[in-house]
Amino acid sequence: MKIAGWIVLVLGILSLVGSLVGGTSVVGPLFWTGLGAYLVHRGKTKEREQKEKEDWNRKGGQEDGRGQA
Repeated sequence: MKIAGWIVLVLGILSLVGSLVGGTSVVGPLFWTGLGAYLVHRGKTKEREQKEKEDWNRKGGQEDGRGQA
């Protein structure tokens, strides 16, 4: 998701610059820029959550995340 986010973000920024120079509407490029930024953020958040889960499991937690029964 993070790679796709970077691709969409770069295309959105390039489109934004093109629309500003060309004098056309910037709504579409702003949407793609925002979507790309969201995807990058979500990808980083998922990586951090996965790392925290692995660290917790290494310290003696249960695999399913429910603690000890």
